[in-house]
Amino acid sequence: MDILWYKDNEVNFTEAYNELVRNSNFQWPHWMPFNKVYNYERLIERSYINDISFIIKNKDKPVMGLLGFSCYKPDIIDVPSIIIENSEIRTEKIQKNFFKVFDNIHLKNHSFWLRDFLEKGNLSEFSKKLLREGAQAKLTFSQVLDLTLDIESLRKQIRKSYKSLINNGFEEMDIKIFNYKNINEDIIFRFMDLHVSEAGRETKSKNSWLNKYNIIKNNEGFLVTGEINGELISAGLFSISSNYADYQVSASRSYK
Repeated sequence: MDILWYKDNEVNFTEAYNELVRNSNFQWPHWMPFNKVYNYERLIERSYINDISFIIKNKDKPVMGLLGFSCYKPDIIDVPSIIIENSEIRTEKIQKNFFKVFDNIHLKNHSFWLRDFLEKGNLSEFSKKLLREGAQAKLTFSQVLDLTLDIESLRKQIRKSYKSLINNGFEEMDIKIFNYKNINEDIIFRFMDLHVSEAGRETKSKNSWLNKYNIIKNNEGFLVTGEINGELISAGLFSISSNYADYQVSASRSYK
């Protein structure tokens, strides 16, 4: 078995990571390859973040990896570490080796935050290991919509007061959806200007917005916009994988 560390060889790690993600049963949208570039930029510019990501390869195939970060400031990492694995070829021996590699990482005086998605309602073996060793668990809830349902079934689940807001939006705004087929930099920078205007300051760099363009251009996200009389009033970006979509960023303003 071979171990690839991000900090030692970014190119080789990224190639193995992308292959591992493609073969993973669970694909969290925010860590798909181009989404990862965007999130990495947010993290590595912070001096108190330490990248501890590694991947285990067996017979030249990436099998199990940690996209991981430690921090010497508590409760500060807003993008948590995750485990990615190809469960079809991951053996108990590989899993034990993975635990051993992690145990050798120097985490003294550093915090480590792992997100476990409770696949099939169960904690991962890695989470169980951390809890046995004194880690604290924090339960969070996410609202999940089944988008395989037809539009009418989804509409029935919406609160009556929200239905009127949605109807008003469709009546008053020109709604457009941008994906990898029609995305362009102009609409991204219009979105950026709207976000800066409503936030009152520039919270993300221009390069960060270009990364958002790349996310959509490479079919890892889509953008929904609403215009009135040609003026951008609302926009929202959503990250996607083969089986999940998740909110990333949005901005809206009132129109008079």
